[in-house]
Amino acid sequence: MTIPTSTQDLTALLKRYLLAQLPDGPARDQLDDALLEDDELYIQLESAEDDLVDDYVRGNLTLAERNAFRTAFLTTSERRRKLEFAIALNRYAGKRQSWFSRFIQTATDTFSSSALRPAYAAVALAVVLLLPVPKPEPLPAVTQDMQPVKRGPGSGNRVVVKPDQPEITVRHTPDDAGAPAYEAYLARAGSNARGRHLGTFTPTAGVLEVTLNITGLPDQEYLVRLYSSTASDAVSLGGFSFRLVRQP
Repeated sequence: MTIPTSTQDLTALLKRYLLAQLPDGPARDQLDDALLEDDELYIQLESAEDDLVDDYVRGNLTLAERNAFRTAFLTTSERRRKLEFAIALNRYAGKRQSWFSRFIQTATDTFSSSALRPAYAAVALAVVLLLPVPKPEPLPAVTQDMQPVKRGPGSGNRVVVKPDQPEITVRHTPDDAGAPAYEAYLARAGSNARGRHLGTFTPTAGVLEVTLNITGLPDQEYLVRLYSSTASDAVSLGGFSFRLVRQP
């Protein structure tokens, strides 16, 4: 599958992806790989997720899309929290707009002088902008350690996390423990793609700790590939796999 280059087509594709309307198969697997490899594409997915929540709140989705939103999209507490915040913000904005309209009308009725109206309106706008805007509760900064025991797909490693957990820390003893630092990449298990670059990590006492942002990652098996960060050419130094499982 070729990733669309036009903004409209890409937005439509990511929307179907988020609503689980893309059938399982090579096309979906290729999109999964692309989201892991391309940071810009992943940022666009996060933006599409926010737009989808906003469209739901504003009633811009079709009946089929609304049903898919409730059954397929709202599967994590983080997304449900986004929806709750969007609903609250929408109501708050409506009340504030109504209040501001009444405020301006009062100014118009009270200050008949055209010279005073702009100053009064400016003061009113300043007051409105200073009103507090509700903020979502921050996601809990929770990490979970795991010591891999085997390499390769099907290793039996499982990382069980809460639905709203933003990241995990995976502990691993590399095959070549003498390397001063490692470049880590995250890919879907079974994929030939290198995957998303996670960063450069330095082992401590021979143990490597790799931190992964798992927000938006589907529950499936992943492969972390390790490469030398000092060689002129990327030298594979092994890796490990694990299955991500979110608690219901």
